[in-house]
Amino acid sequence: MGDLESNRKSLYQSVKLVGERRIGDRINTISGVIPGQTWNEALPAMVREYRELCTRAADYGIRIMIEPLHPVYCGLDSMFASLDEAARLIDGVGAENLGITFDLWHVWQRPSVYEDIKKYAGRIWAVHISDWKPLRCAVDRHIPGEGQIPLGKLLRALEETGYDNGYLVEFFSDYLLPDSLWREDMVNVLRRCRKGFAKAWEGSE
Repeated sequence: MGDLESNRKSLYQSVKLVGERRIGDRINTISGVIPGQTWNEALPAMVREYRELCTRAADYGIRIMIEPLHPVYCGLDSMFASLDEAARLIDGVGAENLGITFDLWHVWQRPSVYEDIKKYAGRIWAVHISDWKPLRCAVDRHIPGEGQIPLGKLLRALEETGYDNGYLVEFFSDYLLPDSLWREDMVNVLRRCRKGFAKAWEGSE
């Protein structure tokens, strides 16, 4: 959650660093929250903050992305839990360099997920993948293809819209878990990620 001013400063510094050093052309963000305000009360402030961030990013040719999080994280890390909510922010900001990071782990259980993919295809600029099993702690994601997310179906839905910006494996694990990914050889973890992604891509999960 943090302090608004320090968060704002960190984001501006990130834009400057990425832009000046030409590290990339996009920056992913989560919104944080404004304590004591309802969603509708906080939205105008979020619009103002993102409009300024996008203006600064545009000077470097950088695109900003907002990542909706699972509702369990809302109230702490984000006020956006769906593509519909992210789209309201984007519409309010009105900047061409603001889009969506689509993290399958956060949104795959939403009943409208396939309709949302079609509806917001042009606004999805990055996709995060991992896998889901019943949570044992807050940072308990799994290697693609080793959980319950229908990755193959979701990837096909994205590809059918013309999505071509690539996929990023993103997982978190707690070292205290008996099967923590941090306890394993990372080369083997990456091989399992590649195998799981290939299986999903081929539609053979």
